Amino acid sequence: VGLGDVASVAVPPECWATSMHDLVHRVYGQDFLSPGRHVVTTTLEAAARVNNYIIELLPGVAIAAHAADSKIGCRDDLYSDEFIASLSLPGAPPAELLLKVGGRYMIMRNLDARRQMLNGTIVTVRAIQTYSLRVELPSGLMVFLPRHSFTIKSADSGLPFDIVRRQFPIIPAYALTVHRIQGQTLTRMGV
Repeated sequence: VGLGDVASVAVPPECWATSMHDLVHRVYGQDFLSPGRHVVTTTLEAAARVNNYIIELLPGVAIAAHAADSKIGCRDDLYSDEFIASLSLPGAPPAELLLKVGGRYMIMRNLDARRQMLNGTIVTVRAIQTYSLRVELPSGLMVFLPRHSFTIKSADSGLPFDIVRRQFPIIPAYALTVHRIQGQTLTRMGV
């Protein structure tokens, strides 16, 4: 399909999911930590809906980590902080990041190549603190992740100013966009 050799793929009706619950159950069953299982979406908004649904299913209490956004070069008050926080900004984590201990997340930028803390690495949150997260890398190594600043240029956001978002450098990794999933080896997926 990706090379253009196949015009379409017929998906048998028995493989169709009829609800969000059905989709999540078919991909994950009750095991939300199995590697190689993902829901793949075409938009950040769709990935966020699936991720939030799964995070609510995980045991424990979800904690919302709120970003600090700064508008650079914004000349008026037409764009409220609430509006900016509601946007899915490319290359940045969400303004409200739902965190749960035991949840699976993906690192969004290269942090430390020596310890394999790279963009696209899947980690498990082990502890949530005010200024940092303790996460487990695939190697089993435990590391602390502080908040980072993400600059979103006007050309990328479509807004007439730049934005700097300070947030933990991770996103939930149960559902990922087709762009984020590139290079992953999957054993089971839902679309």
